[in-house]
Amino acid sequence: MFYDVLDISEYVLSYCESKEKPISNLKLQKILFYIQCEHIRRNKKVLFDNKMECWTYGICIPDSYLHYNSWSSTDIFGVKLKEGIVFNDDTKLIMDKIINKYIDWNTWQLVESNQKEKIWKDNFIDGFDYKNIGYYQIGNNELIEYVLGDVIKINIDILESEKFLITYEKSINVTTVQEKRDDNNYNYFELDGDLDKLKDLGELILKFVELNTI
Repeated sequence: MFYDVLDISEYVLSYCESKEKPISNLKLQKILFYIQCEHIRRNKKVLFDNKMECWTYGICIPDSYLHYNSWSSTDIFGVKLKEGIVFNDDTKLIMDKIINKYIDWNTWQLVESNQKEKIWKDNFIDGFDYKNIGYYQIGNNELIEYVLGDVIKINIDILESEKFLITYEKSINVTTVQEKRDDNNYNYFELDGDLDKLKDLGELILKFVELNTI
């Protein structure tokens, strides 16, 4: 089941206003992008099926942006959820997590962060005239592949109660772990968290360890 991005937008805007921290349309677009990415990490599929495009100020969802375009750069007020729209607990957890993470970010700080995303940098040419050809559209499968990264084989050994040593068979291209070297000059990755975070790296072949959380 897909939600419509306008329903997600209403949730985000009403949530922010309830915290007395209303946001602009531009900031909304970036939060929507990161909600979509977080949903992919957790569920391996998109939350909404509306197209995304690489615009000058980062990734936008036209269906949402144009709907609130009349607000220009001002904060958006008074948006309420439509009757009958129900989000499951997992979806609300994802949306709340991302909103709370970025709600206090300055809009242009968030734009700058969004413009560092490889999927935007690879598909937007600064100064190019997109008037006739339109902006680059990010396909669902393309975004899923971008978020989850390459499928890799790893082994997991427990370091501490919530730290793992990850030895790898080939280069790993993720941002959720930190690469280090041990005393014997072997590469390893250290990850704070639980097995769910490891699963977020994609379809992994895991050597499971006995933990209290299992």
